[in-house]
Amino acid sequence: MKIPNFIGQAYTSRSRAIDSQVCKNLYPEIERPESKNVKALIGRPGLSEYYDYGDDTVTGRGLYYSPVVSKLYCVAGSKVFYLNAGGTKTDLGTISSTDGTCRFAENASNEILLVSGQEGHIIDTLGDTLTKITVANYPNSGGFPSNPSHVGFIAGYFIVNDSTTGNFYWSDQDDGGTWDALNFSNAEGSPDGLEGLIVNRNELWLLGTTSYEVWYLTGEADDANRFRVISGTGRSKGTIAPDSISQIQDRVLWLGNGQEGFGCVWMSEGYEARKISTPAIEYAIRGYSRHNDAIGFTFQFENHAFYVLTFPTADQTWVYDVNTDMWHEWTYYDSSAASEERALCVYQAYFEGANYTQSRSSSKIYALDPDTYTDDGEGIQRIRSCPHLHADRKRVFYHGFELDLERGVGLATGQGSDPQVALEISNDGGFTFGSELWATMGKIGEYTARAQWHRLGQSRDRVFRVSVFDPVKTVFIAAHMDAKVGMS
Repeated sequence: MKIPNFIGQAYTSRSRAIDSQVCKNLYPEIERPESKNVKALIGRPGLSEYYDYGDDTVTGRGLYYSPVVSKLYCVAGSKVFYLNAGGTKTDLGTISSTDGTCRFAENASNEILLVSGQEGHIIDTLGDTLTKITVANYPNSGGFPSNPSHVGFIAGYFIVNDSTTGNFYWSDQDDGGTWDALNFSNAEGSPDGLEGLIVNRNELWLLGTTSYEVWYLTGEADDANRFRVISGTGRSKGTIAPDSISQIQDRVLWLGNGQEGFGCVWMSEGYEARKISTPAIEYAIRGYSRHNDAIGFTFQFENHAFYVLTFPTADQTWVYDVNTDMWHEWTYYDSSAASEERALCVYQAYFEGANYTQSRSSSKIYALDPDTYTDDGEGIQRIRSCPHLHADRKRVFYHGFELDLERGVGLATGQGSDPQVALEISNDGGFTFGSELWATMGKIGEYTARAQWHRLGQSRDRVFRVSVFDPVKTVFIAAHMDAKVGMS
């Protein structure tokens, strides 16, 4: 018989005795009704080196692709540079800050506004210059703020926040270097601070510590009324993790805070926010010692829209798939330290037909590549553990187990030439597992190979766990067992 729900998302609940499902470095995919199985688990994209800027003492802080000039803009440490379509690097200069997330927005006047949380700079995309914005900001008045952490663009106007107040500011139209004293307003629907902002569907989302509200561009000539709040959009669902704010498919996503949302993950639907985190994900997040350092980025991959949420202090990365409404986990295996860590990649930009990301620990820029089965040469451990198997506390005798997967995926030489899949068995409901039992995935062309195990004993509460570490294409389709329920 086919094991029910063997293909599924990550879901380890508050009690492993209830649910202890793991889905690591595999993402669920919904197939067509006439397919062999309506769901499958696919190995996540690996990381292949695209460019190395050669200084591991400064790591990535942000990426931005300009479709106007076909350049990929990067910040690493205090250095700002870009890569053209041929991979040639051009240095633009330095900024004062050396760490923290950098964000970008672009107008139609060949200007990119770069903010670092401490200052703002204008990049001239044609002249290849980097100029610091020095327009003074005074208390309770406009100008350019001293602590801008986020930037957006609507109809010619750059918009930035002051991360220490509830104010946001906008430039003159089509002129990122001019910031008038009257060009500011306050997200005053709630008295919390303004953690960040993002533009979605040409509207301005302002996210505070415990609330959010949505504003629009009025078109009025009066500076004081240039932007106004959309009535009825205020909600008590804020964030304390400004770097978690991201956007994809006309939706805004963020790590929640406040009475209605601490430890939750929210996604906008219209002007409402829908909780997309499961109780299991929330239980994991609330157990972390720090939340305000969470970093989120989104990317589109084939028929999936992924939100990648990393917690640096907790050393954990969770990934939500907007299209399937399922979660899975990303990890990076460091062979030199023999340790499994959070994902290696941070930030993202789509450039010349591929998704690129920066390394959190080196000077490399990677392509997220579905045909690469390592993270820059390091193996990727792909793990799935299934829901509990039980029959009203009766003994179940397991005569056999077979994993249906893509076979014949071996490499020509080296590790992966005879790829293996490991089976581990837990008879205490997922708390502890026995030794690894190995089966082949099939060498090159061995499309009829079968990953089978026999004489697997008995249990009242069993969890099967399968894993692949070889650098090969990994697709899990289903799992089957030959089992018999005992009398007691």
